[in-house]
Amino acid sequence: MSNNEFNDKVQLGVNYQLQKNWDVYFIGGLDTYKNTSTTREEVEYSLLGTSYTMGQHKVVFNTMQRDVQSSLTGVRKKNQLSYQYLLSKRTDLQAFTDNDTVDSSRSNVKVRAIGLGIRHNF
Repeated sequence: MSNNEFNDKVQLGVNYQLQKNWDVYFIGGLDTYKNTSTTREEVEYSLLGTSYTMGQHKVVFNTMQRDVQSSLTGVRKKNQLSYQYLLSKRTDLQAFTDNDTVDSSRSNVKVRAIGLGIRHNF
């Protein structure tokens, strides 16, 4: 096995429907790697999110955190907010904003993005 190569994953997810149109969900996990003296063997991550649907409109908010494998102290934090207009069960229009710190151990690595798109599940 090469240095920093992915080894194993353990993950748990829970989804709870608060009301007919409102979901709250959580995913947490641990990835393991063949580490070096400057990289992590264990990378923890979590995602907490919620979605609310009213007719053809859906709003989604996610907040995530993941240890940076290539840094002993770095953490990646990300927040997402999206709006979806549901055209059918498999197709929707999307608008989103994304705020990503990428690696807290380094300066000037924040990324902010906005986007528009269409998604179709095949």
